[in-house]
Amino acid sequence: MRSNEETDSYYFSDNINEKLDCEYDPVRYNDIKNLTAEDSDLPLPTNDSTTSLLVKQNGVPNYQQPYIYTITDKNEIGISTTNPQKRVRGDNYIYNPVGVHSLLVTAATNSKQITVKPLSSNNNKNNNNNSSSSSKSFAFGSKIEMATDNGNEFLDCPIVQGAGLVSIVMKPSNCKLEINSTIGIRQFQPFGQTNTSNDGLYVIELHDNSTWLMKVISQQGINNAGFENNIIGVNAQNGCLIQFFSMSIAQELGNQINDSFISSLCFGSFANSFNLFSANGSDSMSFEYDIVNYLNNSINNAEAMIFLLPHHMNIISQDMNHCKTGVMLWSSVYGVMTGFVTRSIKFDFGNSNEDISKYDIFKSSSVLTENMNLFVDDISIIKQILLKDLEGANISAETDLNSMYFAGKVFNKYAWLLLISNRILNDDNLSKQIFNDLTNALNRFIFNKQQLPLVYDQNWKGLISSGSSGEDFGNSYYNDHHFHYGYFVLTFAILADYDFNWFLNNRSYSDLLLRDYCNIDLNDLSFINYRNFNWFSGHSWANGIWPSLDGKDQESSSEDYNSVYAMYLYGSITNNLEMQKIAKFQLNTMKYSNNCYFLYQRNNTNIFRELLPNKVAGIFFQNKIDYATYFGKNTEYIHLIHFIPGTFISKYIRPKEFIQEEWEEKLQCLNLNDNGWNGLLKLNQSMIDPNTVNVFKDANLNKSNLDNGQSQAFSLILSLIWSQNI
Repeated sequence: MRSNEETDSYYFSDNINEKLDCEYDPVRYNDIKNLTAEDSDLPLPTNDSTTSLLVKQNGVPNYQQPYIYTITDKNEIGISTTNPQKRVRGDNYIYNPVGVHSLLVTAATNSKQITVKPLSSNNNKNNNNNSSSSSKSFAFGSKIEMATDNGNEFLDCPIVQGAGLVSIVMKPSNCKLEINSTIGIRQFQPFGQTNTSNDGLYVIELHDNSTWLMKVISQQGINNAGFENNIIGVNAQNGCLIQFFSMSIAQELGNQINDSFISSLCFGSFANSFNLFSANGSDSMSFEYDIVNYLNNSINNAEAMIFLLPHHMNIISQDMNHCKTGVMLWSSVYGVMTGFVTRSIKFDFGNSNEDISKYDIFKSSSVLTENMNLFVDDISIIKQILLKDLEGANISAETDLNSMYFAGKVFNKYAWLLLISNRILNDDNLSKQIFNDLTNALNRFIFNKQQLPLVYDQNWKGLISSGSSGEDFGNSYYNDHHFHYGYFVLTFAILADYDFNWFLNNRSYSDLLLRDYCNIDLNDLSFINYRNFNWFSGHSWANGIWPSLDGKDQESSSEDYNSVYAMYLYGSITNNLEMQKIAKFQLNTMKYSNNCYFLYQRNNTNIFRELLPNKVAGIFFQNKIDYATYFGKNTEYIHLIHFIPGTFISKYIRPKEFIQEEWEEKLQCLNLNDNGWNGLLKLNQSMIDPNTVNVFKDANLNKSNLDNGQSQAFSLILSLIWSQNI
């Protein structure tokens, strides 16, 4: 994210820690497509739609919303969008067919190669000292480049989230563009009864009755499009722009295809990159698009059709109303997208509902500090329960694991106990004991001597486990990094609150982990920006470089926002206002995206009606929603994986109305005694039932009723606070 004012704020303390250089080969798993040498030094997106274009396997869809792009094994560009009539729907799942390419774009030559490159940003708002006027990054977009075997480029296809048209830029060459379809083209004709081919606007009708608009624009005003043997051909000796729009899907959503509609599509302009912008001190953020006007060969002097997702409509500024059109298209699983004619989308996070400062537990006005009076009458039981949590504890042994995920959960559990001992009990001796035990155990990780040391992957550029693809949930394939590393970052923030000098001497480790999963420094070429969090989707993706026909996925929305909350507190304790502001915007956004796509209240109009009774998504893919988890279909698994670990920020994300509905319809009948999920179930219940606090006051509560990352004392603190705000 850029600001329009100079800043001296730093992001991280130092560069890659030499302690993380290991004897392991860091690139033995992670193969990519044929990037050109000039771009090979850039960090690559591992948890983004673009990842599917970079892995070796062809035929993996790139879900950009509203369009889907695929590079086929024949070096064609497959183009499609979601057709609701073809969705497969059930009570516990919904998905769209894959491998059906409405349009296939290629060149009429057998000697062609495809390369995926980053888009160049020329956003004129990026003018502070920390940016150049033009930069390349895969973080916010890419392009598919087609060239002859001798390297002569003849086609560019920019891929940008929300872009309203599919755009193919043909360079002057002797190559002829061919457009085919796996469905089959039934008819190709000029648009409108009085239209002529010289206007360059056509209708493509496929054998499934779907239709696409196709516009051909040439600098010379010459249109050489034809239809023969069921293939559309375009000669491009002088270069041209070819754009496509899914007409029949728009018609099914109530759009009338008339002159006004055609004009709003802004043929001739296209989005060439996507950036974030926020002025210093502002509570607003915007998506800034570089818009290219093809005929004028200019950038940012035009507007284009941009489609937004349902959650965007909850946070978009009222200033954008004049840009809103009636044009709509289906997304894959998010619901209906709304079209705006603009080059900038502004979001406001300045109202009181988006003020999360009270969740900054290190500040004097926090929800923790302001509720200290609640603990006075229970201070003895709090200490008794905390000592019980520590009874028999061996942090070093409990974290001597082959998993960053499970070790991180344990570290975080004891870090919260340190916070309670230090800030609530004011017990210096007990706090020192917990701190020493925690930091001694952490040294194994800080010095990279754990069972599966981390390595820096020179290929994709990130911190990965040295384990196999089947270990630690596929960490070496970039799966779940925000879950895993977020627990560590939150632990370090709490340790810094207790002993900042220790933190200063050891923060290089937590900096590295945070840089890996949410690097906010656009000048840092060691890690991709925002590896997991997708600003357009409004949440993170957990799946890494595994090729998946249904796209990226995530099954724990709560561990997602826990990782962002970790960055929020990390920014607070390091006095990094820019970091904290970015985390705030992410949490503000996630409040709405979670309640649109992951958590289903009865009044949710975005999600499919068959799935509403489930109350939660389960695993949310880019192309599928599956009411399940990867480790089983028990109700407690599916629901509480969207609650774990349960912290102060849970109250901000999860509305009381949702919790009540979910409890009544899905959870109250569960009997989970002597089950770790029971502790999470009761903690979640305490957000709507003040009597549940007694569960965590019970000195005889069996530890088997607590998750391995959950302590009874911290659950008691949370439930005491939540009981006052029901």
